[in-house]
Amino acid sequence: MWADAWRARVPGCAPERALELAGPLFHLGYALRYQEFLDHIEDSERPYHEGDPAGEVRRALEAARG
Repeated sequence: MWADAWRARVPGCAPERALELAGPLFHLGYALRYQEFLDHIEDSERPYHEGDPAGEVRRALEAARG
């Protein structure tokens, strides 16, 4: 329904492609938030979260591959 509405409003567009990109972009946004979190936590807490940004980047790559 959403894609049909976009196509009706913008002929020739590819709304499904936007949905394909949303998954990887979601994970990249999380990677950024995790890094911001790491940048502001106590050093004693870092070991528990150090790999979180890289994990989200990996998830973004997996989502991009399908």
